[in-house]
Amino acid sequence: MITALTLVVVLKAKRKGLLTNFSGHFFKAFLSYGFPCIFVILGTLIMGVGNRYVIQFYLGEKAVGIYAVGYGLVSTTITIISKPLNLILFPIYTEKWEKGGLDETKSFLSRAANYYLIIAIPTFFAFLAVGKDILIIAATQKFAEAYIIFPYVIIGLVIDGLSLITAAGLYIHQRTKLVALLALSSAILNIILNIFLVPKMGIIGAAISTLITYIVHFGVTTYFAFKELSFSLNIFAVVKYTLVSLIIYKILPYVPLDEISIKISSVLVIYVFVIILLSRDIRGLLITVIKNTRNTR
Repeated sequence: MITALTLVVVLKAKRKGLLTNFSGHFFKAFLSYGFPCIFVILGTLIMGVGNRYVIQFYLGEKAVGIYAVGYGLVSTTITIISKPLNLILFPIYTEKWEKGGLDETKSFLSRAANYYLIIAIPTFFAFLAVGKDILIIAATQKFAEAYIIFPYVIIGLVIDGLSLITAAGLYIHQRTKLVALLALSSAILNIILNIFLVPKMGIIGAAISTLITYIVHFGVTTYFAFKELSFSLNIFAVVKYTLVSLIIYKILPYVPLDEISIKISSVLVIYVFVIILLSRDIRGLLITVIKNTRNTR
């Protein structure tokens, strides 16, 4: 949308002679890179709401409402994690690429993926543990059924958030046309899967369709992006964070606290403490933050 509006404004200004230093070469490069991003947004939009039309057609308005509430709650939570990442990631890794070169960019992206998963993995298990209670509080008992889609939607959105990092090579090497093609293809795949699965499995079918689509999109995007710029993903760290989160998830029901917010906060403190003990990168980051804080005083 921004690219399209910019195009209209620039063309009108050029016709009126307001742009005396207009660079046709730069403008073509701008369009070549930015215009496909409109279709990336379109594909993302279809991914988010397209299955609701399929649910409406096969299952009716009540099912759409239940699915929308469940998906919206999960999506909002994951967006809190991924949106800041999306806003700051691109300018940082492009600066790393221009000033620090390949090795520094790889190192940054690897650490970014690590930090993202440290937050995303326990978020998944937290939703499994108390998501139904939060759902009832936020949307009343009437929508409690939406809890059944949580595991599929959370995993899908977490994987999609990780693709923001693994896709860096495509953006750095200006392959936004391919990014747009992959986004639109994924949206079409999602609609097709919904048409097959929703009539047979209900709203769970829509959630599974979303999960499969995000997995395929992540795999294909990462494959092409790593041809341009690959970096290491610390699989051992992923296993470690998952095991710690799983243990806390199993312990959570036995925490003698009735208030959900207090229970989650208590478990979060335990998780952070354990991760600091287990992760060298997190300890290093924490030490750096403390030093910088002291230096600013």
